[in-house]
Amino acid sequence: MPDSNTQKRELSALEMAEANQKRAAARIELGLSMPSSPHSSRFSVLQQMQLPYISEEKTIVLNDLVRSSLFNTKVMGERVRFKEEKVFSFENLSIIYTGEELRQRDADVYFAIFKAGQGQQIGPNNPYIRLTAWQLLGLVGWTRNTNSVRELRDVLLRLQGAIIKVKRTNRNTPTKSDNYQGNLIVEMLFEEVDDKVEGNNWKICINTNIAGQLQPGKMSFLDSDTRKKLRRPLGKALHAFFSTHSEPFAMKVEKLHGITGSGLTLRRFRFNLKKECDEMKNLGFLKGWAIDQTDKLLVERTGKE
Repeated sequence: MPDSNTQKRELSALEMAEANQKRAAARIELGLSMPSSPHSSRFSVLQQMQLPYISEEKTIVLNDLVRSSLFNTKVMGERVRFKEEKVFSFENLSIIYTGEELRQRDADVYFAIFKAGQGQQIGPNNPYIRLTAWQLLGLVGWTRNTNSVRELRDVLLRLQGAIIKVKRTNRNTPTKSDNYQGNLIVEMLFEEVDDKVEGNNWKICINTNIAGQLQPGKMSFLDSDTRKKLRRPLGKALHAFFSTHSEPFAMKVEKLHGITGSGLTLRRFRFNLKKECDEMKNLGFLKGWAIDQTDKLLVERTGKE
């Protein structure tokens, strides 16, 4: 049996609930709007959406982003800061980027967030994907240690400062276009104890204007295990790019050089391109590949992914 103090608390809660109901009824009677929740005004730009469900062995990617050099294949060197810089992409796609240079490890983390929040409803009143650093590290296949947690935090902060403006025109009706823009991540919250980043209780708010493009024809699924086994950034970028086409078309090596955001000379890039195509064939993603006399790369997928 509850004690008297508990009874008082329960009575107080009941009285508060009844008072709130009376206030709400009074506002409705006067034609006033209901006060918003603490989240709804702060995240009012978020559109209500549900993240797609993703099978265990797959990773989901946005076609527009991996069909461009937004996430480049550089490894070394200081990252460049861009301000309204046009990203290399297909002719019908325009991406203007502001923020710190993004690389393939940033792409690993960004797309893993969608998998961590799969099936979840996102909107003004429920803006956060809740997860742990250890969960995210497992999804991207990084070593589970404090250094990786720090890098993960740095990547997320970089994604929060990354702003894209995308315009995709329809090849058949060029006068029509899909337009969306904003930060890749709206907000990220994590714990720090004695200036050390803790791996538990992380909260990430994604931009639903961008995540809302996760629709049939605008997204693709790629094999997570294959991406993890591709050790070099160029292989990861090519695997993601080819995964957006069931039957990849022949493409000039020079154009692939631009789309992958390679910082190498074209000659060196061509050499590395051949190595990565061999690697994707060994992993069972490609059935075969060749570079023809016009310097176009032709690839054939196995259809296993």
